[in-house]
Amino acid sequence: MVNVWQISPWRERYDLWQEFRDAGIIAIGWEMGDLLQYEDDVDLQKKTGRGLNDVGSCWTFSHKIEKDDIVVAKKGSSTQIYGIGRVLEKYRYDDTRPYYKHIIRVDWRIKFEKLLKLNVSKEFVQTTVGKLDIGIRQYFHFSSFIGIFRSVQKVFLSHHHTIEGQTKRSKEE
Repeated sequence: MVNVWQISPWRERYDLWQEFRDAGIIAIGWEMGDLLQYEDDVDLQKKTGRGLNDVGSCWTFSHKIEKDDIVVAKKGSSTQIYGIGRVLEKYRYDDTRPYYKHIIRVDWRIKFEKLLKLNVSKEFVQTTVGKLDIGIRQYFHFSSFIGIFRSVQKVFLSHHHTIEGQTKRSKEE
């Protein structure tokens, strides 16, 4: 099953979308070393002393996002998105990068020339990394959601994939 994730690594002082788009990655910050070294999210919190958003976002990014999942790249805690892509490889730590060393390789399939502002509820903007699950329709008002959802289905899904209970319709339907 394909999951859809919102990821918002940007802060006002950074605008990394062009770098991430060109490199085919999505990345998050936090200096905690390789996140795969921690046994679980409790171990991560205990050893780093980080808050729940930091720990939850880092754990989700490094352990729950799978190959072929879909990511929506958004700007910080805003309702603006940069693009939508398919995960090519799971998380890895790249110590050669000067910053944002936690990375996932992504094929950016939908890239907006300008930020796309969505009419969304506050749940969409609350966490750095979060799953847009079966309740995805709660996050988007109908007019914003339906066009993006159809685009995501058309661009990403094969006959073998579903997005949290939403199956791709066959050509006969």
